[in-house]
Amino acid sequence: MTLDVPGASQTFAADINNHGWIILDWIDSRSNYDGALYNGQKYTTINVPGASQSIPNGLNNAGDAVFSWADSSGNFRGALLLCHTFYEFDDPEAPGAAYGSGINDHEVIVGSYFDGSTTWGFQATH
Repeated sequence: MTLDVPGASQTFAADINNHGWIILDWIDSRSNYDGALYNGQKYTTINVPGASQSIPNGLNNAGDAVFSWADSSGNFRGALLLCHTFYEFDDPEAPGAAYGSGINDHEVIVGSYFDGSTTWGFQATH
């Protein structure tokens, strides 16, 4: 099965949950990254509000997702989509350099952040 978000120049499958829902990154006509969810029948665009680029990376069985996203200055941050509401997150030691990578069914998030010289991993709950 080929996954191809309508209007995308490229589509990347990032994660799948036990319901068969697939979270995707895709590149739009402006060469920006956007996010989409494919539920087996249709594609739904999901982007962090106000983001110049949204990159979903992880999806759990409840449909919650974690993102990396770029603000208007090009700083990357993390975001959690929980029950259809976005929550932004950042590391207080390294603002503007956090990435959400995965989320499990216990709502534990993993990701990384860059402190200016080194990239570190993190685990967090909300």
